Amino acid sequence: MVAYTAPKPLPPPPRPPTELEKYMTPLGMKWCWDELSYVCVIDDSKVSQLSFTFDPINYSDFFFHLDQKTKGDIFVGQSYNNNNPNITVQVIARASGQDILEALALDYRPTLQHSFMEANVYLNMSSAQARKRALRKGCTLVRVDILFPANMTSHQSLRIHHQERGNVNVRMGGVANNTTTSTEAAIVAGEVAGMTLGRLDVMVYAGLVTLQDVVVSDELKVVSKLGGIKAQVDVNQRVIMNSATDLTLELGTSSPNLDVKVASEKKARVVVKTPYVGHVALTTTSNDSTPDVFVTRSRFVEQRKTAQSLIGYVPDSNGEEPEYLPRIEIRGKASVLELLA
Repeated sequence: MVAYTAPKPLPPPPRPPTELEKYMTPLGMKWCWDELSYVCVIDDSKVSQLSFTFDPINYSDFFFHLDQKTKGDIFVGQSYNNNNPNITVQVIARASGQDILEALALDYRPTLQHSFMEANVYLNMSSAQARKRALRKGCTLVRVDILFPANMTSHQSLRIHHQERGNVNVRMGGVANNTTTSTEAAIVAGEVAGMTLGRLDVMVYAGLVTLQDVVVSDELKVVSKLGGIKAQVDVNQRVIMNSATDLTLELGTSSPNLDVKVASEKKARVVVKTPYVGHVALTTTSNDSTPDVFVTRSRFVEQRKTAQSLIGYVPDSNGEEPEYLPRIEIRGKASVLELLA
């Protein structure tokens, strides 16, 4: 009779390697280096043009956005074509490969009952996984022109959101040349009076926002998460601006309801070109800088001043302190207010 011997238990399975351990192998280190050192190259010979138009009367609220993985610049202005009553969106797209270029699409979604139009550029692929695979070693670059009619005087709302790297340039005004569709080349301020926007909302992830000859009747909101802001605007009510680098706001207004709040991680500078009567509050976030107010003709009354803050007001013609509004608040590593009139 043979005694029964139980089999030895199998050893536990090996612990799966951590992400760091994967990269510590020779193959993993090579993969990591390839990923970090890879630079996608746009093929200029692979170009696609997309466009659509819509009626600004039926759709007075327009929202255009570029989402992640779609880099490029956005230009907004007024068209050279006096015979075109519609808003035109034109896209010139380039890509690293033909497969990505053919998948790029300009999508627009109208909602007539709310007078709302939304549009964006995206990769029209069968699934999110296919899109992810295509962009893993591929890339796109676009130029977007949003053209309002030349004779248009006002529009209710415009929103531009850019989730990738690229600049946004908004310039309202006249026409220089009827042989080009480029906003950058076609718009020259002064030949035609610029239109008024009820509300303008611009957000960019990493780029410069430039506003020129822009008139906003209600609210102006501009955010540049990793870039700067340069704005020359007339605003009647509210201004909100935030930037990572230098911010310059040249403001023209005589509204008693003006409420300005600007902030920058670097230098924040506000220049008021028209006579201003109202309150002022400046704050610096650096111990190396003090807030500065430069007044050319008006009289400025200091209420409280420290090394990093300054609060005061410009009195009215009777020398009295004004109501809560108008008001200008500036916050930055360096904060400067210039009152030129």
